[in-house]
Amino acid sequence: MLSDVVVGVELAGDKALSTIKTIAGVTNPVMAKQQSPQSWRAKYGTEGVKNAVHVSASVDACKRETDYFFSKQVRINCFSA
Repeated sequence: MLSDVVVGVELAGDKALSTIKTIAGVTNPVMAKQQSPQSWRAKYGTEGVKNAVHVSASVDACKRETDYFFSKQVRINCFSA
């Protein structure tokens, strides 16, 4: 599924998950172009899984994913939705 360089970023703070979901836009890039044309997925996504950006679906998923990708010594606790 990888088609280019991947950069992992952990965003932490109040309402971080809901904020990044808004910035990223809906998962489907075609729908993102209609619903939020300035979102990352609208601008850079093409179709289906090539939607430009991954955002955790929930706080629980965020905890699993950040534990997997980031060292526990350097990561901040996961944030609230």
